[in-house]
Amino acid sequence: MKCLACVLVLPVLMSLLAYRYIQPMPSGAREPRNQMITLGLFRVLDDVISILSSFGYSKTELFKNAFENNPRPEPDPRVLSTDEYFDGIKVRIYRPLASKDKVLPAMVYYHGGGWIYMSVNSYDPLTTAISLKANIVVISVEYRLMPDYIFPSQFEDCLKATEYVFRNAEKYLIDPSRISIGGDSAGGNLAAAVGLKFSQEPKPSLAKIKVQVLLYPVLQAFDFDLPSYREYADVSGVSYLNRVDMINYINMYGFQDQGNLDAISRNKHVSEKTRQTYRSLVDPGLLPEDLQKRGGANPKQSEPNTTLSDAVHDNVINPYAWPLMATDDALLKLPKTYVVVTEYDPLRDEGCRTTKKTCSGKH
Repeated sequence: MKCLACVLVLPVLMSLLAYRYIQPMPSGAREPRNQMITLGLFRVLDDVISILSSFGYSKTELFKNAFENNPRPEPDPRVLSTDEYFDGIKVRIYRPLASKDKVLPAMVYYHGGGWIYMSVNSYDPLTTAISLKANIVVISVEYRLMPDYIFPSQFEDCLKATEYVFRNAEKYLIDPSRISIGGDSAGGNLAAAVGLKFSQEPKPSLAKIKVQVLLYPVLQAFDFDLPSYREYADVSGVSYLNRVDMINYINMYGFQDQGNLDAISRNKHVSEKTRQTYRSLVDPGLLPEDLQKRGGANPKQSEPNTTLSDAVHDNVINPYAWPLMATDDALLKLPKTYVVVTEYDPLRDEGCRTTKKTCSGKH
């Protein structure tokens, strides 16, 4: 009887596990098998941490331990790397060994992780690869993280470290006329903010940023009903990031953790006056027509929560928190900008709207 029970129960159990952890990738997805495995592993980790949090453990701290406090991977012998402090900000400097005595271009890189997770160690393989393949110096910034530090701490750390690189370029054999900045997700947000600060408030003693590279950046906290936010809202969908988590990160980072996530998710954090004044900066009508139609019908606009909208107003329109809120004139003064957006991502549409021009080519 026991064997019969196993025969009956095992297929059911395997089917449930497969339903939970194996998500078929959409047609056209690159390397679908690898993506499916990676997404499944993320879900396993999320479920384990959720179970542990039910026993009183902090979910945030568990995720931080999983992603941030890992030991540094084995360094690549082809790349020299050193840890230093730039005006009190910890950084890691990478230089290709073959070019150890040459003056090189440089990139200041800000890691992703929702302003709360990840670290220089987490990104060591990526920043090492950038340095080696591009033959440049890479400075990876260990900016302060939430929940202990919120906006503008992360922005200030990245700005301070970047200014230090420009002031001390000669010391590190860096060509000051060829310094770029870059980052992904929350790091892309910080890169865009630093680029905006450099272009809007230039210092005569510092050279201009040559290029900024923004990889699926977080650029606005004005509208959480953009088509991509609706399309990839589901925690069980194909995106590693979902609408609920992104709104939570933004609430903690910019809104001083107001706690009213339901109201924020329904755009009640923006007053009618603010909506009318700034809609042109975050206008889904400027997206390509095929993207405008995604994610289902645009829900009816909710009545603003006056207390909430008053509390977060200054942050919502602050371009150093959310660079898409800069005027088009300000955006036109930015250095040359390379923006990468990804298809299966709630942040897709705001990355498409970096100027009044719509996305062109493949998205």
